[in-house]
Amino acid sequence: MTDQAPTPYKSLNESMKIAALTNESGDILFIHSEPLASEIQWIEFDPSQNSFAFIHEDGLPQELGLELDEQTKKNVLNAMEVTLVLVNEKNEPISTHETTIVIREY
Repeated sequence: MTDQAPTPYKSLNESMKIAALTNESGDILFIHSEPLASEIQWIEFDPSQNSFAFIHEDGLPQELGLELDEQTKKNVLNAMEVTLVLVNEKNEPISTHETTIVIREY
């Protein structure tokens, strides 16, 4: 998000394979190929910037780095929670983590 201070984290899309899956009910699933730098406390979505920021334990954001199409953006606006799934090289789930999503509306 452009109004935030610089972060030491590269975007998730730069540092690993990551995919975002959504549905009309607002379910969001982020599937990622590498462990995250720390536990994610919450995720922010800014519809005006079409961007996600994953907020780490240290309070610093890490951008997702993916562009969303209009349908995915609409789906995200219905969300209240996100599931993060770490997968191995065979795309088998290793671990999951659920966290809150905050939709910026200002």
